[in-house]
Amino acid sequence: MSVCGLHSAVKPRFKVKPSNMTAYEGHSLMMHCIAIGDPSPTVLWDKNNKVDALDFRRFQVICVDCCVYV
Repeated sequence: MSVCGLHSAVKPRFKVKPSNMTAYEGHSLMMHCIAIGDPSPTVLWDKNNKVDALDFRRFQVICVDCCVYV
């Protein structure tokens, strides 16, 4: 008996895209997105086209249900 396995990769895409928003100084802002694919994609946020440029004393990235980042 022979067994053959097949794994099909699915390119990542946004199921829910983050929208353009305006942040006002001193106010909170929450952005949402859902990214799907196989393998599960990693979502990274950037500031001024620089990943890891966020000041994590002021910004927080949270994974909820391993797919939703806020």
